[in-house]
Amino acid sequence: MVSGETPFPDGYSKIPAGRMVHVHAKDCTIGEDHKSAWVALGTGDIDWTGQIAALARDGYSGWISLETHWAGPGGDKHEASRICGRNLKKLAG
Repeated sequence: MVSGETPFPDGYSKIPAGRMVHVHAKDCTIGEDHKSAWVALGTGDIDWTGQIAALARDGYSGWISLETHWAGPGGDKHEASRICGRNLKKLAG
């Protein structure tokens, strides 16, 4: 997304499902100026609902690691990780 691609489904479809061994979860938005801004997981431009569903459909059994780049409310990175962790749990439901 940051480099101009659409991670899901476009990027995901370019890699054979059997080659997926680890997933990093983070989210962002891209503004009209093409600058990215990190946001809480599940609230940005990345289709995490579709991505996680596709991973499950394709038999992915590896880890999904939370990679919080978002600074969080008031710059509280710990709270940002807690929020993103809760969001990931809901998305993976």
